[in-house]
Amino acid sequence: MIVEEPRPRLFTREQFYVMKEMGWFGETRVELIEGEIVEMSPPLHSHVFVVNALNRVFARNVSNDFVVSIQNPVHLGANTNPQPDVAILKGDLREFKLEMPSHAALAIEVSDSTLRYDRTKKASIYAKAGILDYWIVNMEDRIVEVYREPVSAVGFFFGFNYASKTIYRPGDTITPMNLPEMRVDVSDILP
Repeated sequence: MIVEEPRPRLFTREQFYVMKEMGWFGETRVELIEGEIVEMSPPLHSHVFVVNALNRVFARNVSNDFVVSIQNPVHLGANTNPQPDVAILKGDLREFKLEMPSHAALAIEVSDSTLRYDRTKKASIYAKAGILDYWIVNMEDRIVEVYREPVSAVGFFFGFNYASKTIYRPGDTITPMNLPEMRVDVSDILP
């Protein structure tokens, strides 16, 4: 007799959207990661503050060649549809009128209760998609972790990770890779 381990049922992006439209998830925030439907934690007040602060900083400083997208999906494959807290999209707003973005110049996650997940699975998803600049606002340690240089990483979740990690503290400034004229002061985005 052959004994098989139970396997999770994986979904495509199209199936995921049909389920959402049918109301399967109610008011629960969910995202699709490599075919798995992942429930997202409800945001705490400090999380909302940081997302709003990031929105303010970027909205004031990006040109019309970029779009600041807050907690919206980015299609990163047939079965992956994460919702970064902030995504800086290269292109004109009208380019995304009929179709969701499929790439980001910068993805940012604000981590209060999801730090391990954001450092592992989320990092792997973004690196796999070729997102060159990925930031984690680490609320617990009051730092920003900046990940760059996506690389193949055998044994790491989805086969990809980042080769470079730099830590920024209050008082430091960060220059987004695709916005070299911009400076983000870490003190301006932490509560």
